[in-house]
Amino acid sequence: MDKDYELFNISVRAKRRAQMGIDIVDGTIGMMMNDQGKAMRLPAVEAELTRCAQYPLSYPPVEGYQSFLDLALKWVLGTAYDRVTGSTETLGFATIGGTGALYLAFSYAEKLNYEVLYPQIGWPNYTTIAEGAKAHSRTYETFSADGRFNISAIARIMEEDQKRFKGFLIVINDPCENPTGYTMSQDEVDAVYSLAREKAAQMGTRADLLWDAAYLDFSRSTPAWIASAGANDDRSHTLIAFTASKAFGVYGLRQGALFALFPKSARGRDDRDEMREFLMDTAYGCYSTPNGLASFVVESIMKNPDIKGQIQGWKSILQRRSAEMISALEAHGIPHYPHREGFYILVRCPVSSVAVEKELEKSDIFLGPSGANAIRLSIASIPESKCERVAQALADAFKKLTDC
Repeated sequence: MDKDYELFNISVRAKRRAQMGIDIVDGTIGMMMNDQGKAMRLPAVEAELTRCAQYPLSYPPVEGYQSFLDLALKWVLGTAYDRVTGSTETLGFATIGGTGALYLAFSYAEKLNYEVLYPQIGWPNYTTIAEGAKAHSRTYETFSADGRFNISAIARIMEEDQKRFKGFLIVINDPCENPTGYTMSQDEVDAVYSLAREKAAQMGTRADLLWDAAYLDFSRSTPAWIASAGANDDRSHTLIAFTASKAFGVYGLRQGALFALFPKSARGRDDRDEMREFLMDTAYGCYSTPNGLASFVVESIMKNPDIKGQIQGWKSILQRRSAEMISALEAHGIPHYPHREGFYILVRCPVSSVAVEKELEKSDIFLGPSGANAIRLSIASIPESKCERVAQALADAFKKLTDC
């Protein structure tokens, strides 16, 4: 792709036009923005940030503070926490954002000679992280012909590559997948876990599932995979990448964690301890320790009794924007990938996505090409009042480019 039309460079142009006082639509931003284009803040978060001076600035443990890790896992698992932790050997490790959690998981997969499988229609940074971790990786087709999660695509890759690798790490961004806003159903989750166990048993290997839970708090209901998270055996373990960035709007704090759930057995304990030793060595040799101050801040935010209600306010905004944008797109006959909730909608383009972006920018609309024939819209940053403008501009661009 033309580097001028990579997301960062598009965003730079959008900001430049906005600074000139031009009425733009900036749909490149993966942060919660208000209708005036300013980053939104949660009162509970602002209150906690004013108290930063009270926290110690000493080095934290390499794996992070246990109090933060316990609370973060409770935040993720909710009412399933006692059941899951009671039935598994659990490993928690604080990281530099969710990206750090993914990097450590990919690095460990490479150490085990596992192949990392991640969605073809997914967060572009998965590729960069895999390259940085020197992990063998391959993408799977995200959706089947009927618009559901493509489990058979994962099965095909496992069958094709089973002799080349000792196992697999299957990465799934759920709920609210970036860039589509897709959330898996319980039957899809059950099928993925069944596939991982059955294929691993047939191949005499292991197939672990890594749930990238970056948008966990923007789902309308508890993610389906949490019900299955504690059902681990020696053929399939569950990993979870947690980040504080999206839910709390603390993008710059870079606070995350990697959790791994192992069977409650001697083998499970050995696997847990082996992974912990690797993570300790890798983290210490890369960045020494996690952000101790951020750990204290995020821990206190999670303890605030008002925080979930405040996040619900953001969810309501996203749901209204989503409904408005989907309605506008469909009114103009603009096709899109399956979308249920979250920050993004992915539009299908009949021509080059870069060509479409070039046309949109003539109308001061800045979105994000995603692959050769799709464009991502961030409804986290596009207000309801501008949804019709975006849909009309897309329709005009499609017509102009297909009539050429």
